[in-house]
Amino acid sequence: MGTPKSKQQWLQRATAETQAGSDFACILVVEDDKLVSDVLTEALEVRYRVVSVGSAAAALDQLGAGGLDLVLLDCLIPGGGTDLVIERAGGRQVPVVLMSGDAERAAAASAGRHKFILKPFTIDELLRTVEATLHAKL
Repeated sequence: MGTPKSKQQWLQRATAETQAGSDFACILVVEDDKLVSDVLTEALEVRYRVVSVGSAAAALDQLGAGGLDLVLLDCLIPGGGTDLVIERAGGRQVPVVLMSGDAERAAAASAGRHKFILKPFTIDELLRTVEATLHAKL
C-alpha cells in the first residue's frame, strides 16, 4: 500500500488496519499549540497510532472518517467547536479525554461524562488516563 503521503491517507490506512485486527488503538489529538501537540504525539506514538489536528473543524473531519478509538481534546480550541467535537465523538461511541489548564473549565466541559486531565501533566499521567479510558471502552 506504500507510505501514506497525508494525514487523511494515514487515517484511512489506520482504519483499514483497525478493521483488519491491529492491536494499536488510534488516538485523535486535538490541540492548537504545535509544541504541545508534538509532545503529546511523540509520547502517545510509543503505544498508539496518533492523528493530530489543530482545530475543531479538522477534528470533525477525522471523526467523520472513522477508525478512531479515543479523542484527546484541548478545551480551548480557537474558533470554538469543543462541544460539537464532544457530541460527534459521543455519537460515534468514541470516548473523549479533555485537557485544560483550568480545572473548572474542564469539569464543566466534561459534565461528569468524560475524563479530563489538568495541564500541566506528566507523560505518565497522560498515558495512565488514556489507557484507563481505552480499557473502560472495552
